[in-house]
Amino acid sequence: TGAVGVVNDKIIGQQSTSQLSQSLQGVVPGLSVTRSSSMPGASATVKVRGITTMSDSSPLILVDGMAVSSLDNVPTEDVRQITVLKDAASAAIYGARAASGVILITTKEASEGQLQIGYNGEVSVITPTEFPSYRTGVLDYMNDFNEYSWNDAGNPEGGEYAGFSKEFIDTYLQNNAYDPIAYPDFNWKSAILKNSSMRHKHNVTMTYGNKTIKSRTSAGYENSNALYQGLSHERLSLRSRNTIKLSDKWSGALDFAFRQATKKDPQTGSPIKAANMYPSIYAGLYPDGRVASGKEGSFSNTLGALREGGFQKTVSTNMTAKLSLSYKPVKGLDITANFTPTYNFVKTKSLSKAVPVYDAYETDVIIGYVSGYNSNSLSETRSDSKTFESQVIATYDHTFAKKHNFNVMAGYEEYSYTYEKLTAGSNEMDLANFPYLDLANENSLTVGGNSYQNAYRSFFGRIMYNYDNRYYVQLNARGDASSRFHKDYRWGNFWSAGAAWIISKESFFDVDWVDELKLKASIGSQGNDNIGNFLYADNYTIVNNNNSVAYQWLQKGTKDITWETNSNFNAGLEFDIFKSRVTGSVEFFSRKTTDMLCFVYVPLSGGYGGSYDNVGNMLNNGVELDLNLNLI
Repeated sequence: TGAVGVVNDKIIGQQSTSQLSQSLQGVVPGLSVTRSSSMPGASATVKVRGITTMSDSSPLILVDGMAVSSLDNVPTEDVRQITVLKDAASAAIYGARAASGVILITTKEASEGQLQIGYNGEVSVITPTEFPSYRTGVLDYMNDFNEYSWNDAGNPEGGEYAGFSKEFIDTYLQNNAYDPIAYPDFNWKSAILKNSSMRHKHNVTMTYGNKTIKSRTSAGYENSNALYQGLSHERLSLRSRNTIKLSDKWSGALDFAFRQATKKDPQTGSPIKAANMYPSIYAGLYPDGRVASGKEGSFSNTLGALREGGFQKTVSTNMTAKLSLSYKPVKGLDITANFTPTYNFVKTKSLSKAVPVYDAYETDVIIGYVSGYNSNSLSETRSDSKTFESQVIATYDHTFAKKHNFNVMAGYEEYSYTYEKLTAGSNEMDLANFPYLDLANENSLTVGGNSYQNAYRSFFGRIMYNYDNRYYVQLNARGDASSRFHKDYRWGNFWSAGAAWIISKESFFDVDWVDELKLKASIGSQGNDNIGNFLYADNYTIVNNNNSVAYQWLQKGTKDITWETNSNFNAGLEFDIFKSRVTGSVEFFSRKTTDMLCFVYVPLSGGYGGSYDNVGNMLNNGVELDLNLNLI
């Protein structure tokens, strides 16, 4: 009865992409995948049916029931199916984290009688499609600069060569051949960018299944480099799905996933803009390979900073597991308990090095430093988080009189999240090639850290009924309590209802070329608590005031802030015609967010700038068209 998009492994396997998010671009109606960068390791922003709130509109992503922060945490080789839940009828049962939609990823698993070891490897070459063209050549630059200066001065007579004389321009290339230091003609693009880079990935799987145990384990490795020096991304992953049948009534499952990603960046960030736009009249390097002064008068030299200015390195490690135990006391009744712990560790090191610029001819005389790189500094960050999620779910499925099909589900869920961060750094360090704080400058040290927690508790239920596989009705209800609100305002109750009618199964419907025609509609509400922490309480920061502890006002709290509510309506028509050669759907949706949390400013005479409150509304309407052709 809900709005659902499905992508199977066949579609994903047809695309040779390094990340799962790339495989979903343009595949599911209503799912937008936006990549702001094509650099190795760059992820994507994912939205389901647009923006729903002023805070975070990211959907909930579940991999075999385990929450992950990004689609790209899952290797494409492990995916069997991706299901996108877009409305309240399909997503409401997942609670507060599902206010902006849900993406369910089901990974591959073993089947009975299967014994298989497999390997899949790819090696690819990455080349740029096209770079923009700028007038950065020495002659173009000098002529354009003269024209700019002349126009800026009001076009005075005889002022056409105010910046560079005509003789200087006419003899420049000839002089460059004899003295490339005084008359540089430097190719910044070829000095910064490579013509191509390499990417390779490997995946090994082992699958085994019998009547009692089914197990599938996969291990993957990927390494990719950018088109410039200093940027690389390396990923190591391990995923295992295991089920065991203990008896006719008892069964269990243990899923485990490990992922470690290492990303290295130069301190400059991306130098592609500089490679395309730096004028050739400024030298990045002297002929002997030393760092030159770059742009005259400013020591702006992205190439020098790229080569010698230091690095940033981030190592992210994620471990998650899911332990399940199921009991079937009677036919049709299944009681399942799940426990899912998740641990994340992030380690970041950022080293910025002084980049001296030497005299062109006196090779041991320092005339300055590249702009922004005049001292050595080091900062390090350690952060870790842990999540514990527990569920107990009971499901009863039964058919009465062969045509009345019931499915009833009830459950309880608890969730807790803890985050902690530590930072340390030092400036004006003596040694640039020892990236550790053992040799920190004792006169220039910085330390910091913070921690926070949040949790929720939920009760939920669902009733599904269909008559003769023609008429479908679904009801969902859920109550959530979140620690992000004051104890008097923590509970929120949300619901949804949906219905569907398969018209093509009616006796009066007799259209040979229509295989299936279904009309559906749903309505409901979802809650969103992803608004930040402790906004209901007054916040202070602790400062050092003349060697005494003092409390400084940070933010005014609002005691009665509560849930943002997303009210959803969806109506659609699904069709399957010409013996499934043409399938698709047309859907209209309307989503209104009320009690949206916004910052409300107050006059400064009140002693504070403002506070957050539930005062905003947002309306999001749209029409989705999905058309699939399978003509062969």
